[in-house]
Amino acid sequence: MQSKFLNDISLIREAINNDRLVVFAGAGVSKDSGLPLWGELIDEVKKYLNESTNETDALKIAQMLYNEKGEKEYNEILKKLIYKSFQRHNELHEIIFDLKPQHIITTNYDNCFEEIINLKGLPYSIVSKDIDLPYAQFKNLLIKYHGDFENHNIVFKENDYLNFSKDHTLKEIFVKSLFSNKIVLFIGYRVADVNLKILIKDIQYILQKHHQRAYLLNHNEEVSESEIKYYENLGINVIKFDNESITEKDEINLSLTGKKVYSLINYISRGFNLNEYRNSLTNIKNDRILVNELYKSLNKFYYFKRLPKYIISNLYPNKQAYKLGSEWEIQWTVSIYRK
Repeated sequence: MQSKFLNDISLIREAINNDRLVVFAGAGVSKDSGLPLWGELIDEVKKYLNESTNETDALKIAQMLYNEKGEKEYNEILKKLIYKSFQRHNELHEIIFDLKPQHIITTNYDNCFEEIINLKGLPYSIVSKDIDLPYAQFKNLLIKYHGDFENHNIVFKENDYLNFSKDHTLKEIFVKSLFSNKIVLFIGYRVADVNLKILIKDIQYILQKHHQRAYLLNHNEEVSESEIKYYENLGINVIKFDNESITEKDEINLSLTGKKVYSLINYISRGFNLNEYRNSLTNIKNDRILVNELYKSLNKFYYFKRLPKYIISNLYPNKQAYKLGSEWEIQWTVSIYRK
């Protein structure tokens, strides 16, 4: 596996162990529950406008629908479009809780996470509006960052985004503060997601270079290195799916994309051994020290070209290995020198 991949996973596991992980869940998490992605929803919204349009600005399109239909009909249309193929929560919603996140933040409007919290009796308080924060009973929170239909406070159209800081002041401040000292893991977002860009740009403006680096699980193998570098400059490490070491789960009822994300989360929560990884880093470091010391010892005899084995075995660090009776290490040293 790639060293960067393993290093990123190790930092997430450390965050889990220290109760510092925050999961940010996007539309991709609910895709296998029959809910539309952002672009799909906007395409459906266009069909309800009074006139066809070539407009590509998603927020403007949503605002146009609101201006034409008014509050009540606008909400009814959106709710119908979002829930028309909805089934129930899926395995991705469930396995995210295996990461033991301190908080789960979602920009989705559905109640999939709430279903699991209620079914399993998990100690999470639901925060959909500002007033919910001071009344939260549990340390762990499920934060509906873009609201929901039950509270009539969904964030979707242009004015919602422009007035977000005014209408959701406490919720916004709380969520953005988490980027200062928590490990934030984005799941279910595309690399080019507009919600992700807006949020990260705001955080960079507030904290500049002092925010904690965030991570994004990416299942798309076609993401270019330049895109990855672009998001690294925004403070987000993109974790690419590793086909060599992580296989999709065939027995779960998810799409191919869902299976990849599920397998990656499963690897983080259950398959990755943090202690083994740390020990491997220590062994690599020790091996490098050994080779460097060996080179220094042998380099003294560079012009001799050939040395008897007993001389080599008494050079540091081979002398130490010889005392320990490590014949393999002595032979290995001789072969290396001959090369």
